[in-house]
Amino acid sequence: MTCSRSWSGSPACWRQPAAGSREPPLHLLRQDREQAAVLKKVLVTGGTGFIGIEVSRQLADRGLRPRLMVRRPLRGIMLKHLDVEIMQADLRSPRSLIRAVDGMDTVIHLAAQTIVGVANRNPVSTFETNIQGTWSLLE
Repeated sequence: MTCSRSWSGSPACWRQPAAGSREPPLHLLRQDREQAAVLKKVLVTGGTGFIGIEVSRQLADRGLRPRLMVRRPLRGIMLKHLDVEIMQADLRSPRSLIRAVDGMDTVIHLAAQTIVGVANRNPVSTFETNIQGTWSLLE
């Protein structure tokens, strides 16, 4: 096990997973309870995307119950084995964003339209989602 100080000065330790393990490399183990407490109420946008699924699983494995913001609730079915809250919302809808972030301490923003073919066919929709949607989330 290797330990060092994180950017905030709190101790952080990690270990290499065993060969053949499904754990990601350098699995971070938080020792600073105050820092971990900040992540108690976490919103994950794009929670059913490629990276969002793994982030959601990692948060749930650490005992957190993240709120996953999804555009299509049926996609949330693939995460039914995890202790997560599914909330339907859209980055292009400021009202739904207000509902999604209500009561959250932390936001992990992973939602985006990432398919190049879709972006080429409909650049306005991609702009509304990726740029305006992120701006709305930050407001």
